[in-house]
Amino acid sequence: MNVYAYVGGNPISNTDPLGLATAREIATAIQTLMACAPETLVVPPTSVTPVQDLHTWLQLPLQGYTDMDNNIQINANEYNDINHPVSDSLTWEFLQTLAHEMQHVQQSTFEKMLTHGDLHDIIDSNADIIANNSLNEYRRRMKSGNPSGKSCGCGK
Repeated sequence: MNVYAYVGGNPISNTDPLGLATAREIATAIQTLMACAPETLVVPPTSVTPVQDLHTWLQLPLQGYTDMDNNIQINANEYNDINHPVSDSLTWEFLQTLAHEMQHVQQSTFEKMLTHGDLHDIIDSNADIIANNSLNEYRRRMKSGNPSGKSCGCGK
């Protein structure tokens, strides 16, 4: 069963319109985070999908989750009314959640299975730093409409 069938098997380019973030916001966030933390975030996620009511098997809410195939799910309920893109006041939290989950993408399957307690707290602290360092650049890229942040070379 393909859990991404609702977006035609392409959750990066096609997103659930009731999800947390637009495709542009997700792409810009991933590119910005990787550019601002190239030594930490080397491998991009396989996909990022907003999911309503994301939770653990104990029904505890999750902000994000990364599976063994490096697909990230982010909780659409945590950030905004699910009918709108991420609000500016929640941009940092959005970046922090993606930075946290993207660190899991860098881990082997074995490392993912061992990341609990203090090790998980370290990943969360690193995500705070990455989000702080990426926030202004992400906002600049979103305003310019240029997710990669690369200049067109026209000098304007």
